[in-house]
Amino acid sequence: MIKMAAEATIHRPADEVFAYLADLTHLSEWQANVLHATVTTPGAVRVGTEYTQTMRMGPATVEGRCRITGFEPGRALAFTLASKVLDCAGELRLEPVPGGTRLTSTGTGYLRGPWRVLTPMVKAQVKRESQQEVDRIKAEVEAAGRVGTR
Repeated sequence: MIKMAAEATIHRPADEVFAYLADLTHLSEWQANVLHATVTTPGAVRVGTEYTQTMRMGPATVEGRCRITGFEPGRALAFTLASKVLDCAGELRLEPVPGGTRLTSTGTGYLRGPWRVLTPMVKAQVKRESQQEVDRIKAEVEAAGRVGTR
């Protein structure tokens, strides 16, 4: 099993951070391995919304099927991902703190099939990338707050 956890304090209100996270067109801005995401469920993002994402995993490009499993405006967004290479679940939780919002990102994943032998190497990479992702969310949301909404 691969576990991830990271956090950052973002100097913006929780509703602004949540709006950024719930707009799935932003995924490739903060998830370095996501090349493209496409929502496949019509209507507003909510529990049950499905989307596909194309990810880079080493030299390979992998398509994943994703589903929003938790949607609490201003508080939390959770998802699952299933692919031929990786299955995972994650949550982005928001907590108001003095001066902004604490974003906590947690998740677990499992490499599938022959990819399982890479689990130890991927664990180290995920640990690094998890903090980089929340740092990118922080930078994007704080920058958007300085220049107005997108």
